[in-house]
Amino acid sequence: MAFLAFLAAMAIGSSCSLFGMDASGSAKPRHVFLFIGDGMSYGSEVAASRYLYGADEGLAWHAFPFRAWAATWDASAYDVFAADALAPGFDESSFDPLLGYDPARGGEEPWPLGPDARAYLLRAATDSASAATAIATGLKTENGNIAWARGDPSGGALVTIAESARSRLGSAVGIVSTVPFNHATPAAFAAHSPRRDAYAGIAAEILGSTKPEVLIGGGHPGWNATYFTSAALADAAKTDPLALAPSIEPLRADDFLGSFRALNIPTLLVYGERDPAISIPAEETSNSTMTQQFTLEESGHFPMLDETVKFNRLLTDFLALESGASPGELEMKEEWKRRVR
Repeated sequence: MAFLAFLAAMAIGSSCSLFGMDASGSAKPRHVFLFIGDGMSYGSEVAASRYLYGADEGLAWHAFPFRAWAATWDASAYDVFAADALAPGFDESSFDPLLGYDPARGGEEPWPLGPDARAYLLRAATDSASAATAIATGLKTENGNIAWARGDPSGGALVTIAESARSRLGSAVGIVSTVPFNHATPAAFAAHSPRRDAYAGIAAEILGSTKPEVLIGGGHPGWNATYFTSAALADAAKTDPLALAPSIEPLRADDFLGSFRALNIPTLLVYGERDPAISIPAEETSNSTMTQQFTLEESGHFPMLDETVKFNRLLTDFLALESGASPGELEMKEEWKRRVR
C-alpha cells in the first residue's frame, strides 16, 4: 500500500502552547498533525500538481524545507523476499533491510519505475493495516494486523504514538478520516487487533476505551452492517450534539478566517444556520475577492447531509467556475432553491 505521510507542527504564542515553554523561553508547537494520503503514490501527486499548477511538484508539501522517503514494508513482504533469497524470515533482532525493500530493484525514489521494478513491487504487497502500524508504532508487523505484534500473540497490542502522546504529554488526540474510523489506517492509531476486518470490535475499542477527543469518519453504517453493532449505533445516537463545542473551543482562538482571506485561490465556505457547535462569522468578515461564504437555513453541523441537493448544486457551480474566477460570482439561484424545498 502506498502512502503519502507528512508532519506539520504549528507554533502558537506562549499562552496558547499545549506543551508550555522550553528552557530558552521559546514557544513549542501547540499542534502536531500527521497527514496520510492512503494509497497516494508519487504518481498521484504529480498528476494532481500538473492538473492544478502545470508542474510536477507544485503542491504545498513539495516546498517543505525537509523531505525524505520512508519504507513501510512489513514482515509478510519481508518473508516472501527472504524465501526467494533462501534467507531466514523476519526477526527484529536480526534482519536485512534490503530484503524488506531493495532500492536497487524497486527504485531509490517512488517514480519513475525502472524496467524490472514493476514485477519486483508486485511480488509482495504490504497492506494498509501493517503499513499504518509501522507509522503509528514504529514496529513491523504482518499483513492484516492493526497495532498488533507479528505472530498474533495474546496480549500483542503495540503502543501507538497517539497513546504515547496522551500518556506522556497529556495531549488531546484527534482522528479524522475520509473512510470509516474503524478502517485499517485510522484504526491503527487508536485500536489494536490481529484482524483488520474485525470492524465491530475495533469500533468498540475506539469508542469505549481509546475515546479520542475528536473522532470523525466517512461512510455510513448502512453500507456494511459489520462495521458497527446495533448497540454501538444506539449509543452513538444518544450523543449530545453540543458535546462537540468544548472540543473545538481552543480552535476558535486561531484566526482561520484570516488564513482563508489570505488565500489566492477560490475558496467556498458553507455553514449550517442551525449548527449547535459553530458560530457563523459575519459575511463581511470571511468574504474576500477569492473567498465566498454561504449559510444553508435548514442545516446543522453537516450541510452536505442536511441539505444535500442545495449543497451539491452550490458545490457544482463553484467547481464550474473558470480558472481564476472569483467565487463572489456564485449565488443561491432562486430557480433551484424553489425546486429543492
